[in-house]
Amino acid sequence: MIAHIRGRIEDLNEDSVVIDVGGVGYRVLVPGRIIDSIGEIGDEVKLLTHLQVKEDEMVLYGFLNHDELEIFQALIAISGVGARIALSVLSTLRPDELRSAIFEGDLEKLTSVKGLGKKTASRIVLELGEKLVRRVTLPEGFNDAIEGLVALGYSRNDAEKAVKRVLDERGTNVGVEDIIKDGLKHLTSKTR
Repeated sequence: MIAHIRGRIEDLNEDSVVIDVGGVGYRVLVPGRIIDSIGEIGDEVKLLTHLQVKEDEMVLYGFLNHDELEIFQALIAISGVGARIALSVLSTLRPDELRSAIFEGDLEKLTSVKGLGKKTASRIVLELGEKLVRRVTLPEGFNDAIEGLVALGYSRNDAEKAVKRVLDERGTNVGVEDIIKDGLKHLTSKTR
């Protein structure tokens, strides 16, 4: 497998870049959102890659960081989500926006991606919910608050959602006790 590619940018398009490596030009499909960040023609670039081999072609996909690459690979592992849709997702949503949409079950945001219907968006939420959301790094104290809510009998998923809401509302400068108190308010209002 080709883990990364480094070379000089020879051509830029809205969804691909041609990289010259030792006189050979490699066309690498990339999320359209990152084209402006890659550089300009003549610049040196390094992209992490995923090589997809089919019966009649080999396609190289490129990403600026491991986060994008891992999300792409997680998406294409889902039945009904091909590389084209996965690339479209990463062209539309940054990794943190995607995690947030999955975490919140925000099908509207997910279906704003070209080519992604409600059924497939639901499958993404279901299959990637645990895998991607667990990677969200919470400030110190927030994990303690999640554990506290779980100890009070709430599911980990509900506790994480409640703590995430507190994080969104109050920021990171709040104590564990206040996080739990506000988290409980969200959880009890949800059950009414």
